[in-house]
Amino acid sequence: MKGVIVINKIKVVPNEELWNELGRRMENVYEKNELNQLVSKLDTMIHKMEFIAEEYNKEWLTMKEAMQYLDFKPNTFSEWRAKGLQVAVVGRKLYVSKTEINRFLQENQL
Repeated sequence: MKGVIVINKIKVVPNEELWNELGRRMENVYEKNELNQLVSKLDTMIHKMEFIAEEYNKEWLTMKEAMQYLDFKPNTFSEWRAKGLQVAVVGRKLYVSKTEINRFLQENQL
């Protein structure tokens, strides 16, 4: 025998068949935990992807976002504004639309 199991303060000595069944059930529990962890990770990844898609698809960008979008420095952005890149000012923040960026790039063939 492999050992004794205590169930509700009663000692049970399982036979080989019971040990095998317990082993299968424990594997199922382990697999379910792994599956739950995987589902949780997938859910997190889906939420991150949705956030990225929303960010990617938005039309108006802050200057910081525009610089990240185009991978350029603040000086370049100032030069582009001087050359005609149109921006919107809301309070103290500057915004530029992706449409305007594309128009500017097309017209200036940068």
